[in-house]
Amino acid sequence: MISRPNRGAAAALAAALILSTLLADGTSNARPSTQSKSKKPAAERLLVAPEIKLARWINTKPLTAADLKGTPRLVEFWTFDCVNCRNTTPAMRELHARFGKRGLRVLGIHTPEFAHERDSAAVAAAVKREGIRYPVGLDNDHAVFDGFKNR
Repeated sequence: MISRPNRGAAAALAAALILSTLLADGTSNARPSTQSKSKKPAAERLLVAPEIKLARWINTKPLTAADLKGTPRLVEFWTFDCVNCRNTTPAMRELHARFGKRGLRVLGIHTPEFAHERDSAAVAAAVKREGIRYPVGLDNDHAVFDGFKNR
């Protein structure tokens, strides 16, 4: 169960990420303008998420654009040695458990900061230790991280 202080943050994070991926099909990296004069509703001006293309996945077969097309996704960028990342893991597990059966795809994109975090065996051990059942992909070259225009 998510504690009260984390519940609001997790819900806000989930809502933002779900909304940003509702229209996701990997066809565009266009960013919405912050000063848009468009008359379109906000949902139609959302960022379309880039394709998540990774060669190595820890606890699933490799996922393709076709596997993910048309599904709402919550994409979590994390690393096993980051305390803030570890603090969000219970919320991600709960969101996966509660909404995965309704179609939400929680994806953990392991994006290392330090050399020791690039070791796939260490990532696999962390996934097992933390009880992560949603798909975890290795993004050692930060391609997916950069594709989402993270800073």
